[in-house]
Amino acid sequence: MRLSKVAYDPRVVPLLLQLAVDPSEKLSQKAQDVLLNLPTDDARDQLCEEVIQEPKSLAFQLCQKLKLLPRDDERRCLYLFITLQFDQYFEEDYQFQHLRAVFERADSLLKRRLLSILRSGDQRLLGFFMSKKPLRECDEREVEFALKSFLKHQDREKLFQAFLELPLKYGLRILHDLSRTDWQPDTPEHLSLYNLAQKEASQWLPPRQESLPSVGKIFEYWLQRGEESNYSDWTVEEILSQLDTVSPPEGVSLVQALSKKVTLGSDASRYVRLHPHWLVRLAAIKTGLGLGVERDSMEDSNYWLNHLAPKHPLLEISPNEANPALLEELERFEHENSDSELQPARKVLQILMAHRMTTGSFESMQIEIDDYVGEFEFVDDNDDEEPLGS
Repeated sequence: MRLSKVAYDPRVVPLLLQLAVDPSEKLSQKAQDVLLNLPTDDARDQLCEEVIQEPKSLAFQLCQKLKLLPRDDERRCLYLFITLQFDQYFEEDYQFQHLRAVFERADSLLKRRLLSILRSGDQRLLGFFMSKKPLRECDEREVEFALKSFLKHQDREKLFQAFLELPLKYGLRILHDLSRTDWQPDTPEHLSLYNLAQKEASQWLPPRQESLPSVGKIFEYWLQRGEESNYSDWTVEEILSQLDTVSPPEGVSLVQALSKKVTLGSDASRYVRLHPHWLVRLAAIKTGLGLGVERDSMEDSNYWLNHLAPKHPLLEISPNEANPALLEELERFEHENSDSELQPARKVLQILMAHRMTTGSFESMQIEIDDYVGEFEFVDDNDDEEPLGS
């Protein structure tokens, strides 16, 4: 069979690379010609994968000549990093998000190779080792990593602090894990809160929230415009008055601007949650204004909103959203819907929000990452210390 025919199958790329260094000049040249003209994206991706396995190889020379990069975002970042193309790498992954995701799943050999590069002395790479970020601002993957670390090291104080800060989709599971131990908070105030929450939850576990699909770069761009445009100078009344007249994409931007000015449970948040256009309602969900406490599950007339929004919006609400209007809404719903499936969640959220409002100032947990093994510390909300490695 001709080499150009079998090249359609990405599995033959390693064989072609072996033939490309064959002592027979004729066979070697033929194999290289085929590799330079791989007919499918899958085959070209496989050639890039061979570079990841062995950066100093003929495969890398061929990819450089063809200007090939993997199509997948994570693999492309890994390819650029492991071939030391840092300038291009940082254009793709300046906060190490993709590289950390790869590192977490990597086998021991790949981790050693990555750490060898990370410790090579390039100052730009220090951010991978040392960064500080509030736990409540972490993405889902970072939160899960932190909680697994707390559980692994039986650090119940930090688990409890995470319970006080994180949305209920995490908090109620933390409470469940703590309930299976004999641990108790060491301050009377926290002990009272903990016992009340345990009584209301009583081993009850919420429905598990699935990871949501991305809303897409265009939608994220519309949201970003709400922070970068002059909308920040508009009053709440001006924003609301324009929502029914502007185009839906501009409405998304307006909701983002609005989210910086009003709180969950306000009249403005209820207005955007019930807006006639689904894109505006989706923006309300993504900014947190459209979550609400009265619904057990997401039910909307629009298919895409149901697909992109959390199934149980209540479980996405953080105790940090506490305000009098939302607390009043929780209390009202408790009396009117005692048979609700998520009633235990509402009662726990009510306890946490009442505590947050009574406490006033609140100690916020921040994550400091060293060698991508979680090390965690507490800092005040007004702590102005520069992040390590900045």
